[in-house]
Amino acid sequence: TYSKHADELWVSLFEKAYMKLHGGYDFPGSQSSVDLHALCGWIPESFRLEADKSREGDPTPDEFWRRMKMAHERGTALFTVGTKDLSEAEEERTGLAGRHAYAVLEVAEAQGTRLVKLKNPWANMRWKGDFNPSDDKNWTPELRKELKYDAEAEQETDDGIFWISWEAIR
Repeated sequence: TYSKHADELWVSLFEKAYMKLHGGYDFPGSQSSVDLHALCGWIPESFRLEADKSREGDPTPDEFWRRMKMAHERGTALFTVGTKDLSEAEEERTGLAGRHAYAVLEVAEAQGTRLVKLKNPWANMRWKGDFNPSDDKNWTPELRKELKYDAEAEQETDDGIFWISWEAIR
C-alpha cells in the first residue's frame, strides 16, 4: 500500500498487521470481499458481470451499473473490481494484473459514456485500452472538461489510477 503523503505511515502499518494475522505476504492473492468483511464487519455482496458466470438473482450489468452509480453518488458503498486469471501476454497488452482487485474511485456517466475510475493498489500498472491517457480518440475535449481530466498530467506519471469504460469491465 502506498500513500502520496510521507507522514501517512498508519496505512502501511495497518496493512502489515493485517497481513501478519493472515500468514504473511507469501500467497497468490486475496478476495476483496473477504478482506472488506474482515476490516469492516459487514457481509459484502459479490456479482459476476460475465453473462456466462452470473448466478440466478444477480442483477444484469445495466441494473448493477444503476445501483453502483446511485450508491457511489450517495457515498453509501465501497466497490472493487477484480480481474480474472490473465496470461503474461494479456497483462502486457491490457496493462491489468491478473487475479487482482482494483478500488473503484469514481463512477461517471458523461457525454453518453459510462466510465469507472479505478486504482491499482500497487500504485503502478494501468489500463492500456480505450480511455487510457494517450487515447485522443475517446477522450474528447468535452469529455475531458466534464470529468476534469488532464491527459497530459496523467501521461507524466503512472500512479495506478485510470479510467476504463463500463463496457470494458463487463
